[in-house]
Parts: sequence; structure tokens; C-alpha cells
Amino acid sequence: MLTVLRKVALQKGVNILNHIYIYDLLKGKKGRISGVVGISLKDRKNYLIHSKAVILATNSGGFRGHHLASELQGTGPFMAYDAGARIKNPEFHYINIRPAKHEVEGSGIMPAIGAKWINAKGELYMEKYDPVLKDRAPTSKIIVAAAKEAMKGNAPVAINVEGMTDEQREKFRMLQVSHGWMPILFDKCKREEGYDILEDNIEWQPAYESNKLGIDADVNCQTSLEGLYAAGMARTLGVNPFTGWSIASSTWSGFTAGNSAAKYTMEVDYEDIDFDYVVSRTNSFFAPLQNEFNENPDRMVTELQKILFPADVLILMNEPRLKEALSKVLELKQEKLPGLHATDIRTLVKVKEAQTMVLAAEMSLKGAIMRKESRPNIFYREDYTSADDNWLKWLIVQIDDSGEMNFSTQDIPFDQYKFRPENPALK
Repeated sequence: MLTVLRKVALQKGVNILNHIYIYDLLKGKKGRISGVVGISLKDRKNYLIHSKAVILATNSGGFRGHHLASELQGTGPFMAYDAGARIKNPEFHYINIRPAKHEVEGSGIMPAIGAKWINAKGELYMEKYDPVLKDRAPTSKIIVAAAKEAMKGNAPVAINVEGMTDEQREKFRMLQVSHGWMPILFDKCKREEGYDILEDNIEWQPAYESNKLGIDADVNCQTSLEGLYAAGMARTLGVNPFTGWSIASSTWSGFTAGNSAAKYTMEVDYEDIDFDYVVSRTNSFFAPLQNEFNENPDRMVTELQKILFPADVLILMNEPRLKEALSKVLELKQEKLPGLHATDIRTLVKVKEAQTMVLAAEMSLKGAIMRKESRPNIFYREDYTSADDNWLKWLIVQIDDSGEMNFSTQDIPFDQYKFRPENPALK
């Protein structure tokens, strides 16, 4: 898809700049978003791109968790946040379940054809957590169950492929044809690692992929800042993790944001750039090159992962543990973040990413503490196990004049929706 889009863009005369790291938005003298600043990763050439509008389509963020989402750093949404845009849904995350050693798709398909989840004691445990759907429960329940088994000392957990019939294994082999890389991986594991993924039980673990926060934007993809539009997963897509949603939503929002921004640019003139703002943001970006301290950005991300990734922080949440994790994140922010050091452009980019991840962690933990309920298939708190319709709200975050996070709530506008939940309170 990207190859086709690039080809069409070039045919239409679009000037594509490759290997340019965009690190901040530009503001005009009247406060409108008026372009971006960036730097070439190849020759260190600086770029200032003056425009009538900007579309951010940079994906959502994460903490370098599972390898499928390890490139999601969140710098796009947080560029918008730093400029004053509203961020929505900071408390939600997408955590999947994956093999500990190799990548395999099958946590949904295998149980559908007969495989069952099993713990280290040989117990088939899912009926305890979902008596109706059992091993075919939603991914969120599978993850919570795996985390609870781990906390009980029953890890590792596995999909019990050893209990599958030959007929079920063959059915899975037929279904995996759509994933052309999987047969190759299966053969490699058997040849080089000495086990068969469809005959030998292997460890599976909850795997953090991405946060679900994003830039708040309307149906035209216009953000709360004039001149700034958001598309793809940089824009709040909602918290649904089902297959195909991201692609469909990104396709719609990409078209809509482009169309809206194009119409907008036909109605406005260029705004003079606020160069004081540019100098301030540029100096901030390059400061780690002159930093006398020697904090390593990769090491800081590892420390952040150790705070966030334990099963009882972002999966099995409760207020004391969330506050403890937040305290550790704030300690990182205050004591080590200012000391991040860069030796070249690529490590400077890593510094920016680490700064963004620490900010995202603070925002996510504060949001999770604030939402005092559990929301089925989205958000689980041990101290508030039921959904509370008083929390049919979105959390909104904006930076205030002192540079701190300002949290507020916004009622979900069900009266604007054609389709609504079957809840008398919402009709």
C-alpha cells in the first residue's frame, strides 16, 4: 500500500523528503501551527518547512515492548501536546499475548480449533476466568488470566498444542497460509531450535505493544490547534484492538485529514513564523549534545520498562501499585532525564524518544489512577472491578502555562451517535 501511495504522490508532483527526523512543530506569530522543524539523519542538514497546515500521521506511542511495535515512540502526538494540543485516552494500552521466544500468530486461531491454555502445573485454567467462553475469551481476559496465573506462581503458561489432534494441527497449517512467514519460522524452529511449534508446548507471555492515547481530533481530523490535523494512530482511534481496525481507521483518517487540510489551505494565507519559539524548541532539542552528564537513553528506556512491564502494574492495576510506579517514573524524570547525553544525531533522536516515553508513562499512570473503574476488554483494576457508568467519559490532557499536565474529563456525546449502547441512562 505504501509503495502505491508513494508512486501516486510522485506522479502528482509531491516533494518527498526521506530520512528527515521531524522533532517539533512551528508556531506562527498569532499562534497558528505553521510548519515543522527537522534534521537530516544522513548529513545533519537542518530543515525548516513553512506551511499553511500540518498533518501528523506518525502512529501512537509505546515503550519498545513487543518487537511488532518497538518503533512506536509517540513523538508525533507529544509534539502536538508540547504545542498545546489536547491528548485523549492516556490511560489505555494495547497489550497482546505472544510466544516468549519466537513470533507466532495463533493465540486466537489455535483455541478456536481446539487448543487450550495450560499453566506450569498442567492445569487448564481459563474456565476459572471465563466460564462461558473459556479458552476463546477476548484477548484482554486471556492476558489478565495469564498475569494472575503468574502472580500465583503458576507461570509459564502455554497453548497446549500437545493436546491437539493431528486433524486440528493440519487445520491450523491450512489457516496459516495467509501468513507466508509462519511456515518458514516453523521449519527453522524445528531445524535449528529442536522443537515443533505445533507439537511442543512453548511459553507465551503478555506483551506490551502500544498505548492508545492520541491527539484529540474531530470528524474532519482537525485538532484543538488551528492548522494542525491528525491522521492514523497519531489521532485517537478508540481503544478497540480488533484486527483490521487500525488499517480501516488509518485509511479513512488519512483521506479525511488530507482533504480537510487542503480545503483549509485554500482559505488562509501563510502566517509569519514566531522565530523566538523556533529557537527555543531547537535549542531544547540539541541541548543533549552539550550535556556534561552521561545518562544513556537506551539505559533509561530499560529502566522505564522495568517499572511499567511487571504484570501487576499495567495489567493487574490498583491504586497503591500505580502510585508506586508513578513515583518511580517521576524520580527518573527529575533525576536522570535532564542528564541524557547524545554524541551524534542518531543518539539525539534516541534522547527525544526517551523523553517522550517518560512523559507518556507519567501521563498514562496519572490517567489510570484517575479512572476508578474497570471497563470490559479495555481496562482492568483490581480495586474497582466493575464498570461504572459515571465513568462514561474521555480523559483529556493538555499542557498548562507552567508546563504541567492538566487533566479533565469530557462526557461521551452519545446524543450525537446514531448507534448507542443499550443503556437506559444513555437514551
